[in-house]
Amino acid sequence: MASQAPVKLRFVIAGAGLGGLSASIGLAKAGHEVEIMEQSSQLREVGAGIQIPPNSTSVLKNLGVLREVEKYAVVPYSICMHRYSDGEVLSLQNLVPHCGKEYGSLYLLVHRADFHHILVTAAQAHGVKIRLNSTVKGVDFSKPGIELVSGEVVEGDVVIAADGLRSRCREALLGRRDSPILSGSLTYRVTLDPARLLEHDDLRDLIEYPEFHCWIGPHSHVVFYPMRVGELCNLVIVAPDNLQAFEDLAKANMSEIKDLMKDWEPRIQKLMGMATSTSKWRLQDNVELERWMSDQGTFTMLGDACHAMIPYLAQGAAQAVEDAGTLVALFENLSSKQDIPETLRSYEKLRKSRTSVLAKESADFRRLCQVGDGPEQLARDKLLHEVPVEGCPNRWADPVFQKWLWGHNVDDAVRLLKASDL
Repeated sequence: MASQAPVKLRFVIAGAGLGGLSASIGLAKAGHEVEIMEQSSQLREVGAGIQIPPNSTSVLKNLGVLREVEKYAVVPYSICMHRYSDGEVLSLQNLVPHCGKEYGSLYLLVHRADFHHILVTAAQAHGVKIRLNSTVKGVDFSKPGIELVSGEVVEGDVVIAADGLRSRCREALLGRRDSPILSGSLTYRVTLDPARLLEHDDLRDLIEYPEFHCWIGPHSHVVFYPMRVGELCNLVIVAPDNLQAFEDLAKANMSEIKDLMKDWEPRIQKLMGMATSTSKWRLQDNVELERWMSDQGTFTMLGDACHAMIPYLAQGAAQAVEDAGTLVALFENLSSKQDIPETLRSYEKLRKSRTSVLAKESADFRRLCQVGDGPEQLARDKLLHEVPVEGCPNRWADPVFQKWLWGHNVDDAVRLLKASDL
């Protein structure tokens, strides 16, 4: 991702999220003109912690932003899965030095706001124009261009929809409303001061030896990890959805969570006791699309706009970044505007099947993590204790699946596709 494109194009992107910004950085570095339409009045990202696995950090390295991201990140030594009731370690997947040796990229834990700010800064430094207060109404596929609610149509050579789960651009392509699908789960998100954990001997290791911890239990699971170079901790409780039909986000009462976790191990009880406030977020996805590209061949989508997935494998944002890296790799050597449709077909060919597999794997992993006590749970725990082989229930530890997941390189994928077309 370093060469200058022989033909300079104008890209118009809907949405200044992680995927849209990543694409804008790479495309602008390749010499293309990029303008982003963002409905918010200010550039900020909501949420707390986010995981950046090796398949994503490799793209960020190519984009030239990885070193800055690493300044704000924690590098976990391993992924540790626990039984909910007593904290028994069921599975331990090494990350350091494994990821560096095997994939040449690290697994990072960061605050979403820090990650977003770094991408915004890099995009603007490379000349990307970000228009705020620009709410997308739809797409004019004939021009092509993005239609704003103001009536303006912002035209370009290529339009990329990166406008998320409730994408107006996706609905324009489908010609109908396309509401998200309820997953049946929600997340409670809490941030904690690590200094408070250091006051407890049984919590000290959670800070002094950084790991990604996951407690799995009936119908729920809990995730904990440090972020912001250890200055903050992220605690996520995944539980059955109890939000009102019209809500995606709401404030939650701490007593609600404590009641949910009353049978969980003492460390979980202590972590819950440190939390003072929380919100709950509905987890949703979408029906898989038949296609991402318009008939005219000048419009496509990335990220949640075209392949929203529930976050059980920590791959939602990572796949959006992979999408971005793939688009950059394809368009940095474009020699003619006439090749735009074929280039977007190649993008869809490279990305659609992979993201479809991951959406299904994420849903399957949720079911495995939330098995109720009983024979099925005992059989699962027995498998988790064994040396990981292909088919291992811990998908992060399955050596074959892990290599396919974390070892993916977007530049190599593009080269292989081009070689197969010769």
